[in-house]
Amino acid sequence: MTVQIFADDCLLYCEILSINDSINDTKALQDNLDSLQAWERDWLMEFNPSKCEAITFMKKTKPVEMKYKLHDTTRTLAAVSSAKYLEVYIKNKLSWNTHVDATANKATQSLNFIRRNFSCCPAPFQVKCNVTKIEAVQRNAARFTCRDFKRTLSIIAMLQKLQQDSLQQCHTRNRVQMLYRIRNGLVAIPASAHLQRAAVLTRGSKTRYRQIQCRTNTYSHTFFPSAVCLWNTLPVDVCQLPPDSFKAQL
Repeated sequence: MTVQIFADDCLLYCEILSINDSINDTKALQDNLDSLQAWERDWLMEFNPSKCEAITFMKKTKPVEMKYKLHDTTRTLAAVSSAKYLEVYIKNKLSWNTHVDATANKATQSLNFIRRNFSCCPAPFQVKCNVTKIEAVQRNAARFTCRDFKRTLSIIAMLQKLQQDSLQQCHTRNRVQMLYRIRNGLVAIPASAHLQRAAVLTRGSKTRYRQIQCRTNTYSHTFFPSAVCLWNTLPVDVCQLPPDSFKAQL
């Protein structure tokens, strides 16, 4: 008998090897359910029977049937053919069909939501709207920190006083820092699979990378094409600095 607990999920299971042993094994499983009830009382917890289910994994035509009870003798746990555990749908026949169908339906719902809300919105406008929303929060926080809510004062001066960068500046700095980590093997992303040294041998060419060719504007704004472009604009001596010094120079 095994009990697995993760966060607020609890799993109790037992292996039944043969039909002859099913009576003893199912009784032992029920006894363990009774023991869990004593455990929950000791820790001031309570299992919700309406959210508990019983499932039997078996490929035989005549599965072992047993009604398991929790908290009282009149209420039995619902017997199901599939159950969700840790975001994975488990089928009693150990098939992935239920999980794949649920994942596909969830992804389709997300896609339909995006289509309904952004299908008529140009891509640059979508990005600009998102940036404006986030930077509006930053501006409100700056006014609150400076205790100055006059609309006639420059918010840019407040941000400079607080030494806060814009969203675009943070985005640029984070991309360059991530490329530095990849280049120096500080993260588990192989540099050789994504980066190629510059073909032209010039001063500082060892720190430069070949610009990735992009056929679409969308791809050009992804991480590696945009990060390589930013990296190649850095001074050679900055590219060769240790991590702490490199971060301070950005």
